Amino acid sequence: MKKTLLSSIAIAAFSVANAQSFVNATGFNEEFSSADKTEDAGSDREIFWYGCGITAQPTDADCNSADYDLTRSGNGKLSVATTKPVAAGNWAPMGFSLVNAGKDQTVDISSNNTVSVSYTNTSSSTVEVYWLFASSSDNGTTLKLSSADGTGASWGGVVAAGATKTLDFDLSSGTRTSWELDEAGCAAKGGVGGGAAKCIWDDGFDVKNLYSIDITITGEATAASSWAPAALSGETVEFDYIKGGTQDNSSNEVVASALNVYPNPASDVLNVKFDATAATTVELTDLTGKVVATQQAQAGAVNATFATATVNAGVYFVNVKNANGSTTQKVVIK
Repeated sequence: MKKTLLSSIAIAAFSVANAQSFVNATGFNEEFSSADKTEDAGSDREIFWYGCGITAQPTDADCNSADYDLTRSGNGKLSVATTKPVAAGNWAPMGFSLVNAGKDQTVDISSNNTVSVSYTNTSSSTVEVYWLFASSSDNGTTLKLSSADGTGASWGGVVAAGATKTLDFDLSSGTRTSWELDEAGCAAKGGVGGGAAKCIWDDGFDVKNLYSIDITITGEATAASSWAPAALSGETVEFDYIKGGTQDNSSNEVVASALNVYPNPASDVLNVKFDATAATTVELTDLTGKVVATQQAQAGAVNATFATATVNAGVYFVNVKNANGSTTQKVVIK
């Protein structure tokens, strides 16, 4: 005989929090909640921070002694203190990826082609903050980069002490730039300039496959210093948000069409039938969120079944999750 699940039937207590920070198939919003990672409920896509002082040591060759110290204040801000004792050659980025473990789920921001950012130089010295965006359509094997707008003006720039920058980067016309290419090398890339001038070229960045975002914080570079950036000793930049694409915390794509969960109430067996738009996980969970049973399904027609004869009577939820998002339906087991 089944036991009745005594939970004071707290159905009213079941809710899905609409978190400020999220990442999904068509957008992301990093507003720096207390969690270290921002994850997609419908897949294993996540915002994962990396870089010198985060996942790499300042002593690593690529870091040039640079160290980033990230602090989440708990009030929706991310404070980054930067130490770079070497003035010249200290362009060492940090940043975050937006993909899943298999690196085959990127973020499509083509709804607006834009990444928006807001940050404040909370130190007493002028600093420079630059942004680099990478896309990939081959699991990260090849990265296509955007570091500047169509005119070659770098994303970001000088931030005076105490100043706030609120910027929108239209990546649909983004370019890549370099001072190192000679004129022939620049021309070979289909770019303009080169040699003593900055080379500007289209690297093939794809707004439908945003892979990662790099941020470089460096000291101010001036003509007086021969354009070598000043050393930094803990100067701080406070980030308010970094976001792009659709901002409704859900995917515009269909998770599962023609979803049918039956019988409801169920006694011995529960059927979950739908057409999956991608590889999908189907879960049966109780009111506390504990997973009672789970099944995996490929894209296409799905007919998952759960044996419920030995499951305690009560209210449960069928969760259908894939790369396009998630959907939930309440069921009763008697």
